[in-house]
Formats: sequence, C-alpha cells, structure tokens
Amino acid sequence: MKKAITLTQADIDNNPIVSGKNVGDIYVVNTLPRKWNGWDNYNSPNHSDVQFADGWRDVIEPNITVHQRYGQIFLSGTPPNDFYTYPVEDFTAQEIIDFDNLQAKNAKLEIIGQGVTVSEGGNDYFFTYEDWVKFSTFQSANTGNMKWYDTNNVLQDLNGGEQISILTNVHIGFKAIMDL
Repeated sequence: MKKAITLTQADIDNNPIVSGKNVGDIYVVNTLPRKWNGWDNYNSPNHSDVQFADGWRDVIEPNITVHQRYGQIFLSGTPPNDFYTYPVEDFTAQEIIDFDNLQAKNAKLEIIGQGVTVSEGGNDYFFTYEDWVKFSTFQSANTGNMKWYDTNNVLQDLNGGEQISILTNVHIGFKAIMDL
C-alpha cells in the first residue's frame, strides 16, 4: 500500500530523497524508504510505531471512472485513524470529448499476440514483430496513402498495389508504429 507524509523542515534536511521539496508538501511513496531520518532499515515492519510517529500514513485511492481524475491529495480523518486520500473530480464536457477522441485514435492500434494490427481506412493490417523492426510511415505525396517498409526494405502501400525497392535501410523501431 502506498504511504505518504507531510514534509517538515527536519524531513527535508535529514533525507536527501526529498531535497528540493518544500515544507508542507505531501510526499507519496509506493514503499517506505529503506533509510529515513538516520534510521537504517526504516521500512521494516518492526518500525511501524516510529513510521507512524514520523507522520507516515496509508494512502487510500478511491475508485474512479475513465471520465474522472484525482484531485490534490490531502490528509483526512482523525489520528490515529487518519490517512491520505484524493478527492474525485469529474471531467468537464470538453475533457470528455477530447478524451474519447484520443481513445478512438489510439484504438486504431492494437497490440495482439506476437504482432501488431493497424486499422487504416476500414482495413486491418497485421505486422509481425520482425516486420516492425523496419517499420516507418509517411504520407505519399501522390496518393496520401499510408506506406511502410517491409523487412526486405520494399516500400508497401497499406491499401495494396505498388511496391518500390528501397536501397537504404530503415531502422525506426516500434515507436514509429505508436505514432500513427
């Protein structure tokens, strides 16, 4: 479970991992640090009383939908039952539209099994991982069709048709496919 602490000046002065933070900042960690305030093995369950006294508390993350986000973390409750949590904020109508449009664009690319399927113009094109090592896309000046280089460095038209031999190697890698 994540833990958090509201930083004091002593925390900042004694712990290099929070240097650059400000007094009052809430510092969240996935696991407690191994060393804190001069204690070695600070993250040991045997030091839970010291951890609590220092101000470390559990972080409770409420469930959210795809059209919500966490607000600013805050301390809630009364000691000894206090904890850090987040308010849940709903997206605005415009944020919902923007998010849904982005999801629709990203849905064009689906990583499956041992390859990648790209949807373009109502057609699905499957590339093995050997193919994508030399995968590169661009817009053709003449047709506007999507192009890619196969493993033999032959230019392929995603809509079928022309094949042009390419003399230069293209080693773009998987990132190119993600940028469609």
